Amino acid sequence: KRLYAARRRALLDSLRAVAGDDARAAMCGLGVLLRLPDDVDDRDIAARAYDAGFAPTALSPWVAGARAAQGLLLGATNLSERRLAADCAELWKIVRAPS
Repeated sequence: KRLYAARRRALLDSLRAVAGDDARAAMCGLGVLLRLPDDVDDRDIAARAYDAGFAPTALSPWVAGARAAQGLLLGATNLSERRLAADCAELWKIVRAPS
């Protein structure tokens, strides 16, 4: 339990270090929820991230309602702490890159 909590905190801190105030993220369960701007397609970002070797889950397919929130669920249970900063930087480039 403490290991996963520490990994979630490290992931959240690394995202915030890379993206600053633009990283609207929060810890949830065994991962981190990264909110995305409403004008992006989280499914597209998740697919591009998957192609780059990551495995985020797009949030919008899981939200009921007329306007689904855009976000990514990032697992923290099997991340590499040695590569965390570089991986977060790469993921943030994908998030910020036009589709």
